[in-house]
Amino acid sequence: MKSRIDKKKVGMLAVISGLVLLAGVLCSRASAGRVDAEVVWAQSDGLRYELYKATHRDGTWSGPEKLTDDNADNLHPCIDTGPDGKKWLVWTAMEQGGYEIRYTFTNTDGQWHEPMRFPSPLPSNIAPSLIVDNANVPWLVWSGNDGVHNDEIFFSRYLHGKWQKPALVNKANNVPDILPFISLTCDGGYEVTWQGYRSGKYITLSSRWQGNHWGKEHPVSEKLPEDQRCGERLKQKMRSKVELPSFVPGNRQSFLRVYSPDGLERYEGK
Repeated sequence: MKSRIDKKKVGMLAVISGLVLLAGVLCSRASAGRVDAEVVWAQSDGLRYELYKATHRDGTWSGPEKLTDDNADNLHPCIDTGPDGKKWLVWTAMEQGGYEIRYTFTNTDGQWHEPMRFPSPLPSNIAPSLIVDNANVPWLVWSGNDGVHNDEIFFSRYLHGKWQKPALVNKANNVPDILPFISLTCDGGYEVTWQGYRSGKYITLSSRWQGNHWGKEHPVSEKLPEDQRCGERLKQKMRSKVELPSFVPGNRQSFLRVYSPDGLERYEGK
């Protein structure tokens, strides 16, 4: 069952992505500066989808900041800020029938660097998810397709000024694996969750970082282990802290990251 991405599939990704992101509630570092939250989203300007950002400081949202202005449809944005204050943004760019991941980051003056193409050898790359660890290293996961087989979940880190060669998160198989979400867990580890087609339906799977590779995939049980119960409690605590501004469209093409001074973060899609 070959899984090639088309516009209908992108619409499905947008809807499911929101559901996946809503499930991610994690522990991480303390807030960078006075920024309480950041939201990035895709919105049509009448010709194509462009990316926008707003920042929540001291109880108030800033006005929308346009981040892209090109010939691509820019979708599935994800943002994070490292302990050094540097922001990283990744997204899917659809242009001339192709699908690639693009990224940018803020320079020392706080301005965004010119967007760049993530150097993947795969012809199709979509739905990226990103975190920046406590050593200021970005970790990236996404759904990739080699044009022959089904979608798989891939991983890379930005080390010493360049992206590592993409590596598989899931074990290669003959069914689609899509919509990855990477997170820092309450016990200080790294986890990727995604939607995998198993036994005739999509289920949520997860894998944990084992120091130099990703561990065996496991279905995400409704009976949550202690570290995930911790995350659920944090979600309830943080949910009342920040509400999306009214100018963010409810099209499930948004990503909200909430920072907390006590070292907790919430990740949410809408």
